[in-house]
Amino acid sequence: MSTISTIQAGNEKTFTDVYYQYYDKLLGYFIKKTKSDEVAVELVQIVFIKLWNFRHTLTEELSFDTQIFNIARTSLIDFMRQQSLQKSRSVSLDQYQNIDGATLPDNSFEADDYFNSVIKSLPPVRKKVFTLNRLQGLSNKEIALYLSI
Repeated sequence: MSTISTIQAGNEKTFTDVYYQYYDKLLGYFIKKTKSDEVAVELVQIVFIKLWNFRHTLTEELSFDTQIFNIARTSLIDFMRQQSLQKSRSVSLDQYQNIDGATLPDNSFEADDYFNSVIKSLPPVRKKVFTLNRLQGLSNKEIALYLSI
């Protein structure tokens, strides 16, 4: 029985063996891409969680190496998108600070409250567009289709 089929069957020993076999390779890959040991360790854990949760989607047609590194690549892309979204949220807060002259709070809870109050003060359609774009990540074209505008 192959590694893929035993993992698909839910064999935890094989999964543990694969974990130890690929941990260092994945860690090196993520450190090289992110330049952060902490982020790399987190991403490796995400890869193995996805591997276990979606083991039924593994296929015998592709090598296990290819499939696990595809999971790693998509996990990295997801992480980078999440970082980009957080940066755009931060930029949005800075733009609002410059518009109304207010200073942002020092801690994240107060910053979140400020951010939420700014969003609540927007006109309804603008609030909806902002929420769909910045918080849900939809493109302008998707928002136009969604709102029929």
